[in-house]
Parts: sequence; C-alpha cells; structure tokens
Amino acid sequence: MRRTRHAARILPVPGGERLGMSAHARLLIGSALFIVVLTSVALTASASLYHFYDGVSDPPPTFPSTGKAVAISSAQWAAQSFRASASYILTRVSLWAQYSSNASEASTVEVRTDAGGLPNLAAPPLGSDTQLGSAAYRWVNFTPSLPIQLVAGQMYWVVMRNASSVSSIGWNWWNTRADTYLAPGQGFSSANEGGTWSAGGIGDFTLRTFGYEETTVSLSIAPDTTQVARGSSARFTIWFNNTGTENAQQVWINITLPSGFAFDSDNASSIGGLRTPGTTDWTFWNVAGGSHFYRATASISGGVVVGAFLVVGVSLDYTDFLGLPRPGSTASVSIIVTAGAPPGPAGLDASAWLAVAGVLAATAVAFVIWRGGRIEEIFLVHWSGVLVVHLSKTIKSATDRDILAAMLTTIQQFARDAFVEWQGHDIRRIDLGNEKVFLRRGSYTYLAVVVRGRKPGSLASRMARSVLEFEGIFEQKLEEWDGALETLVGAEEMLSEAMLQGGFVRFSRWVIRRLRPRGDRQPASLASILQDRRRARLSKQAGLRKLAVRLKQRPELAEMDENYQSMVTTALEEVSEGRFTVCGFANIYLATAHLDPSSPKNDAWWGTVLQLTRDVLHLWKWDAESQAWVSERYEAFQSPRSGADARALGASNAPHPRETVLPSRVRTLDTLPLSKDG
Repeated sequence: MRRTRHAARILPVPGGERLGMSAHARLLIGSALFIVVLTSVALTASASLYHFYDGVSDPPPTFPSTGKAVAISSAQWAAQSFRASASYILTRVSLWAQYSSNASEASTVEVRTDAGGLPNLAAPPLGSDTQLGSAAYRWVNFTPSLPIQLVAGQMYWVVMRNASSVSSIGWNWWNTRADTYLAPGQGFSSANEGGTWSAGGIGDFTLRTFGYEETTVSLSIAPDTTQVARGSSARFTIWFNNTGTENAQQVWINITLPSGFAFDSDNASSIGGLRTPGTTDWTFWNVAGGSHFYRATASISGGVVVGAFLVVGVSLDYTDFLGLPRPGSTASVSIIVTAGAPPGPAGLDASAWLAVAGVLAATAVAFVIWRGGRIEEIFLVHWSGVLVVHLSKTIKSATDRDILAAMLTTIQQFARDAFVEWQGHDIRRIDLGNEKVFLRRGSYTYLAVVVRGRKPGSLASRMARSVLEFEGIFEQKLEEWDGALETLVGAEEMLSEAMLQGGFVRFSRWVIRRLRPRGDRQPASLASILQDRRRARLSKQAGLRKLAVRLKQRPELAEMDENYQSMVTTALEEVSEGRFTVCGFANIYLATAHLDPSSPKNDAWWGTVLQLTRDVLHLWKWDAESQAWVSERYEAFQSPRSGADARALGASNAPHPRETVLPSRVRTLDTLPLSKDG
C-alpha cells in the first residue's frame, strides 16, 4: 500500500506498476542530469577557449560607409598581419566577410609566420580552416584543426584565399581603408596567388583573434626541518602553482621516498586530491589558478645510520584545459638523519612530565596574574625632552596618535619641571583616568611607563634595571649627546626585551635572582650615586650650551629686527659659553614684546628660546660676584672666591627661578623642531 496525495484520498497502487514507474523515472532523471552536465561543460569550455585578444572592434569600424570590400578569388588573395598582445593559444580567427555570388564556394584561412614583413609562404602554415560564407556580411569563424601557440610581441599573418578552383569572385573581405585599427599590422592583397603583395589603396582588414593562455603548473617541496632524528617522523609541504588563466584538467604528483623512509599520512583530500592506495601518487582534478599545497608525513626507521643524507624527490605532470599533456616539473629535498633524543630521568614517564609541565604552566599563569595590569606605552626620554624610544601596544588610529602627542607634551613638561634636583623630590607617578604613568629617572634619561589597571609588582625594579642598563651601555654617548638618534642604535630592542618580555620569562629570571646568593649582589654605593648625579648635572648643562648654539644658527634669528637680533644673539652667546648674565635675561625678556604674531615659525623658535632660559635659571648656579648664572664647568675655570658672606649675599640676591615672569603669549609654545643637521 502506497499513500498518494490526491483529493485527500488514499488509493492502492499495484506493486509491479510502482517498480516500473520508478525505474522509468530514474532513467529519465539520469539522462536529464547527464545532458545538463555535458551542456554546462561545453558552455564552460566554449567560454574559456575563446577569449578575445587581438583585432578590430565589434561591430567592425568603417562598415558599411568608409571602408571597401576586397574580392577573394582563385588568383586573388588577401592577408592581414597582427602582433600578438600576449602569449596565448589561438583557437579561432573571425573575419567580417560574405560570399559574392555562389553560396557553395568556400574560403580557406591560414595562419602563417612573418618573413621580412610579408607572409611566410615558404614554410607550412601554423594552422588553417575552410568555411562557407553567407549572403550578408557577418563574422565568419575559422577554427584551426589544432590550437596554435602564439608568442607575445611576435608578428603573425592571416591569409585568406578561395578554396575552390573557380576563377570567378568567391568572397568579399571587408577592409577599413585605414592603417590605424591593427597597429602595427598591415593589410596586403596579391593578384598572383601570393607571388607578390601590394598595399596600394587598402588598409587594415577586419580581423579578430580568440584563444586562451596556456596553463602552467610549477612544483616545489619543503620540509619542516632538514634534520630529523631516526625513529621519528618528517613532514613535507608540497606546493603546486597554476600560473595560467585556465584550469589544469588533471594534475598528478608522485613522491619518491628513499630506503629508510616509510609513508605515514597526508591531507591532500582537503584540497580535492586523491591518493592511490598503497602508493605515494596523488591525483587532482580541475586545478584552478593560484597556489595550492598539502602536507605528507613519513617516518625514518631506527636502523638508518646517523648522519645519512636521504633525498626525497617529487615529480608533477598535468594536462591543460583541453586535456593535452604539458611539460611537467620535478623537485627534491635532502634530509640529514640525527641521533634520537636522549632518554629522560629514570622513574619519570611521559604522563609524569606532562604533569610537571602543567604545574609549571599554572604557576606561571598565576604569577602573571599576580604581577598586575598591562603595559600600554613605554617612553624613554632624554632629560632635554627628546624622545629616544617609544614602544606601544595600542596605537591604531589618528585619534590615538593625537592622544599620544598630548601625553608626550605633558610628560616632557613634567620632566622639565620635576626631573631636576628641586627640593629633593621626584615625580614617580601620574594618574590619567584608568591609566597610570610611572616614572623613573636616570643620570641622563627618564623612563615613563603607561599601565592600564593595577601596577605590576615588579615594575619599579624592571624600570630601574632598564634605565641603568641603557645608560651603562650608552654612557659615553649620552655625556655629550646632541640629539642624534642614530648614535643610540639598539636602544629600542634593548628596552623592548627588558620591559615587554613574557610573564614566564620574567618569572624564570625572578626565580634565578632569588636563588642567587646575596653575597653576589652588589648594592650601589653612596659615592657612585653621587657621581651619577653629578654626571647628570654636567650633561644637562652641556646640553643647554649646545642648544644655544643651534638656536643661534636658525634662520628665525636673522629675520628679527636688527636691534633685537643683536640683543638675543648676545644672550645666546653667553649661554653657549656657560654664563648667563642678568643683562642677557633682560634682553630676551624685552625682545619677546616684539614678536611677530603672524609668523608661527617665529613663535615656535621663541618658545624654545624661553624654555632654554627657564632651564638655565633652574639648573645653573647664581654667582653674586659676576651677577650671572654659571654652569659648573664655567665655574671650575674661574678663580676661587673667598668669603662666605659674599656667597651668602649673592645667594640671597639671586633671582629665584620660580618667580621668573615671562610673557604669557609664548609661555605654552611647542618645542622648536630642529633640523637633522642641528
């Protein structure tokens, strides 16, 4: 009993009828599917075989107004040359033509090579085909019996002649009467069956060529490692690359394993490959353009001699889109056999080692969590405000870069105010919302680290070690550093390794430091600390003198009023010599009143001059006898002063740096960007 839905009734159907109908239906469905598959394959092949490459446009130019028909008879031939625009397989030549009077007359089209600017009739044609025409002009397609390989840039000829022996006119081939449509091609006609050719009164013939680019599949192989221990497995990656525009109908790959190798497995099926059982042969169908790869694994037997070279070869063969065989390729790779890994300690099997590894991993994870938040930004800045190194994990957009610029300005301003020996205190931390900026000062530089979340427990010690290590390596260059970053090559790599190492690496180093005997740890002495501070002061003072020299060489100074130019030049010369008088300070103060508000370049330059003045008042020592601020090196060359009263009087009369008043219109200007040559 079969239930058939029809008017809500259940009808009985005989069993024999049901079987007959089912077989008939299956036959019809199978035939229909077969026809659909063949049709789709034929359409795909047709679309892929006939890509337009060279010739005139469609519809043809100058038809039917300004061109003319050239008659083709048993004696009169016509020829058109063209230069191949690419290296492709020629599968069709189309001519705009019609038969003249007799529909049964056929014409033959030949594709020939070039011989000194004429069709090469001494050699056989590359291909030919014969077709019947039509009463009206249309594209007549000539398909060579075999595809013709054309080479890009070479000249070829299409020759048309009457296929019958009738002397009357058989066909007309349309000519544009212009030599501009197939440049640098040339149209010729011959009245003596190709004996001589003439271009008089005609131009380019209407011609179109079609084909496809040849499929080319290349091969390569690479092992995961070239040294494999005996008794273990080696994995190989096999690449094959189709550089053509058409699919390769079939690709065969064979791997030849030397003695001592045994095939294990592969994943070729993931890209449509099929391995022949019991072999190392793979077959791939309809390989599209582009690169493809799969992996195969083979093991080395334990009896192979250590140090042996095992050569693994691989070969590739394929057919193009038409199913024609193409030249294959080969590749090979050498494997060196090494001794196996030494056995582990007695009493510990694989599961025990996995347990130990799990415990260590859990400990490392717990340590990383306990260590605190994540480091977002790291800045290493010279005391003068020059950024030496910047490391970031979060800079992704222009907005982030703007925030970074503002943060840099803030940090540098704080550095100029705080990282001097003022009241014996340093700024160690700045809170910016959810982020915290931790600071560490060295002798020549300071390190700023931006942390999101809780402060990592070892951050302070890591920052201190990083600054000491950096200044220890580059100490000689930092003493007289002039701002050239190329003299501090390697600073970024060193800081990244010290500050951005993974938690497990930091944990390992922390354990080693804790296990090291305390006698090996050498604490810094008070004398070395004082010596570092003095070197830092001398470096800062020397940097101010060099900055004054660079400011004096800038073109902004020459653009000032002549009187104020002399005043500012004198003040900068004093700073460059290590001595800044009250008169020099007054000159700069008076010149600021005559700034040109329409010149932003002058504003930037003046901002740097005023920042230099401010740093001099903070860092240099007031000398009452000369009524000037002097650097320590300048003071060392002067004769010793006598009398504590004079020093006390001078100190009491010295203008206090914090009470210095500068014009507000230039107080917040950005630092002047100096050129590369200073």
